[in-house]
This record gives sequence, C-alpha cells and structure tokens, in this order.
Amino acid sequence: MELLTTALANMPEPRRGEIVKGLSTTMAADVARKREWLEQKIPGRRLDTPKGSA
Repeated sequence: MELLTTALANMPEPRRGEIVKGLSTTMAADVARKREWLEQKIPGRRLDTPKGSA
C-alpha cells in the first residue's frame, strides 16, 4: 500500500487527479498526505514541474 501511495503522490497533477478520483476517499487522503510530505521533504522543488531544459 505504501508503494502505491508513493507512486501516485509522485505523479504529475493531471494524471494523478484522474487516478485518485477512482480510489476510495481513504486512499485519496493517503495520497494527498504523502504528496504534502514529499513536497516538504524536498524544499524549494515543485514536483509537478517538468524536468529538463525549456
């Protein structure tokens, strides 16, 4: 379960939102908490921004 929530939390927003809609409210809340935790763990970095040069 931990691996699934981490994988979903690391997805960019459009795709993550589509998948989380189909999950139970408990699972969706777990993904949201994991997402917040990941963004706090890596300060100054937005996970939704693509990597690479523009």
